[in-house]
Amino acid sequence: MPSKTFYNLNSDKRQKLIDCAMDEFCNYSLDNVSINRIVNNAGISRGSFYTYFNDKEDLFCYLLESFRNRIDDLVYSGFLSNDGDIRSTFIFLYDEFIDNFFKYEYFDFFKNTFIYMNSKTERFVKPSNLFDKILPLISTSVAYCDLNVVFDMFMHNLYAAVVKTLNNDFDRDMYIKTLDVLCYGIYK
Repeated sequence: MPSKTFYNLNSDKRQKLIDCAMDEFCNYSLDNVSINRIVNNAGISRGSFYTYFNDKEDLFCYLLESFRNRIDDLVYSGFLSNDGDIRSTFIFLYDEFIDNFFKYEYFDFFKNTFIYMNSKTERFVKPSNLFDKILPLISTSVAYCDLNVVFDMFMHNLYAAVVKTLNNDFDRDMYIKTLDVLCYGIYK
């Protein structure tokens, strides 16, 4: 996360750096983001950048923080509004991601985040300690062996479906089929 020095910047300079960083992350995947382009566009020195952030992953994490908070809120409200039903909640989440969430002004940032997701970037978008918050909301009418593992599987499936949908290689019906396999297994 940013250093105290970053938060001590005047708001215009801080916002310019954030805007330049968002622009860079909108146009490039995390692996291809260039600190040089960011600092040149922001009009700061490379050394200054490193007094604010440890590296580009640190900056990426900072930019994703509000996104992660929105995911946490969305997942929580999904479980609340669907009476803890995992299947209904994850259909709701898919619809929210595809229909509303990605109409956010930084759509390209999120698109790059998801499309170029790998084990390195997935850790940045995984809900923080959300599981502990939603555990009491999850309907346990079916005996799950380990709800934390189940929740992670559903989140991973959701992210994979979003990526495929963004690449026009998937749709809602296909996503529901994957959910049904997770919910009911491969045998009828």
